[in-house]
Amino acid sequence: MHFKYSIFLVFILIGCNTTPTKPEQKQLVEEPTVEIEKETIDIYTLQSEDIMDSSMLNNESFSKFRTTIEDLSKLNQEGLEPFLNDALINCNQLLKEKLPLPYDVPEVKGRLKVVKTQLIKARFHSEEKMQLELNQSLRELYIAYSAYLKRIDGITMEEISSDSIDLN
Repeated sequence: MHFKYSIFLVFILIGCNTTPTKPEQKQLVEEPTVEIEKETIDIYTLQSEDIMDSSMLNNESFSKFRTTIEDLSKLNQEGLEPFLNDALINCNQLLKEKLPLPYDVPEVKGRLKVVKTQLIKARFHSEEKMQLELNQSLRELYIAYSAYLKRIDGITMEEISSDSIDLN
């Protein structure tokens, strides 16, 4: 009987003496945030805005999209995801909509699709906290957006020059 109690006590002592192994804690290595040099962001401004067909400027989808993209350059990169999502929603809405006549051409839609692609890339890099890639994506986004606006300006200038030729 003493033998049973002694074995029982040994098991209890062994059970109490063994400390549970703690899982190794992974140390989080935080990437330093890299800010975009805001001075290098050059968003194209429409040169023909004063003479542009008012139907394009009054287009609600175009105005929303334009505002959201241009406001992205003023925001801090922390918490940029909701604004990128909003810009993507506005871009999709603008792609679905029929634009006023001189601007509803494949060249403008194609440029807008490039902007959408850059928005998707930037959103991905923002979600994954990939700061260097996010900076590059945002630069490419602004370049694509500027090309989109330049194409709209080009169409406006072509319309103006063709109207002046028709008048002569």
